[in-house]
Amino acid sequence: MCCRLFPMGDVNENIDPLTPETFSFFEVLEGILYPKDEVEVYLNEQAAYELRKLYEKIGGTPEEELTEDDKAGLLLEVDRLKAAIDASKYVFKITGVSDDVITDLRTLAESRFEDKKKQVRAADGTLKRYLPESEYIHFGRLLSALVLAAHVEQIVAPDGRVMTAPGEDELARFMDKAPTSEKLKLQQAIEKL
Repeated sequence: MCCRLFPMGDVNENIDPLTPETFSFFEVLEGILYPKDEVEVYLNEQAAYELRKLYEKIGGTPEEELTEDDKAGLLLEVDRLKAAIDASKYVFKITGVSDDVITDLRTLAESRFEDKKKQVRAADGTLKRYLPESEYIHFGRLLSALVLAAHVEQIVAPDGRVMTAPGEDELARFMDKAPTSEKLKLQQAIEKL
């Protein structure tokens, strides 16, 4: 025997051994709990840009050159921009999924592009089907949306309204339009699950 987790004396003789008749990994794996998390996504890119520029201005100005009124005005502007950014916050409630779900989603995406595939004769004379490069961007968009839909359980809007189980179309639009930094934040959080 290659590896032994417990010395033979530590095995409880009173417990029935695991056999195909008394144990099923299928049943065990059905009960796997995947991690959940929340990701805050901010969509007011203009206010975020203005805030970044304001911080650069503040950081680049020697403090002795700022009057008390200047400081108060800058702080008010920082607070205004932060409030505008906070008002654009959406909370994505995400969950991990199994690898076989991702495989099934890839199969589903491929099936939706079956009619787009072209035939070509391979070097060995057999006919092969392939997806033209012009369709890969659409396939990737669909696959990304399906994977996101599997991970995103809810989206909570700034006003508290909740979208439960957003569909692939909603998430594809999000990925098309959301600021790049926020899309990456969501994708990275999902990858960590």
